[in-house]
Amino acid sequence: MLAQVKGRKYTQGKWLDFEDILAQEIELVIHLKGKTKKLLASPFDLESLVLGHVKLEFLDSEEFPFIVKKEGFDYFIEVEKKKTLVSKEFAFKLEPELLLNLSKEFREKESKWNLTGCFHRMAFWSPEKQGFILEVEDIGRHNCVDRLVGLALTQGIDLGQGVFFGSARITFSLLQKLVKAGFKVLVSKSAVTTASVKLAREKRITLVGFAREERFTVFSDELQRIVYA
Repeated sequence: MLAQVKGRKYTQGKWLDFEDILAQEIELVIHLKGKTKKLLASPFDLESLVLGHVKLEFLDSEEFPFIVKKEGFDYFIEVEKKKTLVSKEFAFKLEPELLLNLSKEFREKESKWNLTGCFHRMAFWSPEKQGFILEVEDIGRHNCVDRLVGLALTQGIDLGQGVFFGSARITFSLLQKLVKAGFKVLVSKSAVTTASVKLAREKRITLVGFAREERFTVFSDELQRIVYA
């Protein structure tokens, strides 16, 4: 998943020969209903990425993917129908200090970013379990969401019953994907955009940005899942 690559660095007026640690990126192929889809991703834990991507991009709420065959980086998918339970409303109230503590815990977790500066990170915190029960990394933001969804599918986790934490900025396209995944409370250490705020308010999603250094900004929280008193 990481590789040492030779390079020449120019620093302080001098050239240096050195080896840097880089993130590996591979192409995988999804085979579904006679069609193929290629993805670029970090080469680890690919099953969750594949399942989550297929679920979010190709299937409806009552269709669920499973891997029937794997050949190298080629994944062959079939689909089955299942009845789904409607996600309950998020009933947990987030105290500001708890949100700050969770954000700090998320930021301080060990990450491949520390070695490469190349990875996004996302995690799911469960009020019921009082802990982060899903954690993923990938070079791509959207891949991280796919990975979370794939893990949730295989473990039977309702992503509407917890809090999403992410390192990436929340753009419109990423928010669309997070909403489709079922998340209701989103916390990012990075920025949000005007389009993502507009969509979050329309969908009644709690959207928090700039969650770092003992602060955060709430941009959408119509249902008041965060405690303000």
